[in-house]
Amino acid sequence: MEIDTKATITLKRSFGKMLLILPVLVAFLLGAYFMPEKVLVDEDVLGFELTLGTICIFLICALGALWLLEVVRNPVLKIEIGPEGIWDRRVSENYLPWAKIRRINTKAVHGTDFLLLEFDKDFESELKPQWRYALSMSLNRLFGEKSHYIDAYGFGVEFDEFLHLVETYASTYGSPAASTSD
Repeated sequence: MEIDTKATITLKRSFGKMLLILPVLVAFLLGAYFMPEKVLVDEDVLGFELTLGTICIFLICALGALWLLEVVRNPVLKIEIGPEGIWDRRVSENYLPWAKIRRINTKAVHGTDFLLLEFDKDFESELKPQWRYALSMSLNRLFGEKSHYIDAYGFGVEFDEFLHLVETYASTYGSPAASTSD
């Protein structure tokens, strides 16, 4: 496949694939709706169980509401790959410049392939991720993971093709990762 590295490639997430998550969300919300009846009516459920059940219900409803809000606010999610760098608004408000990407790697988690990017330490401190992504990265760092994850699921491109695009642009625009990617 011939790649014009002077052009910016935009990959848009399919709204239809995002809606595939909706049945799971509805199932959780229905569970959250009917769970309090069991928890509050059952006389054997007291103290810790009641508190834990209430917290779970709240979390399920809150996460479902946040996801729906995100879909409504930003129905079209996109990744741009171009001469300036790679841009995924889930990771940063701005392009991630090729010159600041130290390492490109891949990882499969529960059947989904992820692109892992490691940045220069000085750039890492300047990065302004969205709050959800920042929270996710903080939790990942507790387990020793320092890379930034980008998944291409639902963007209409096979992961191998996505990886090839990123590596080609990184090599063309002098990323230090071009010589270290696995």
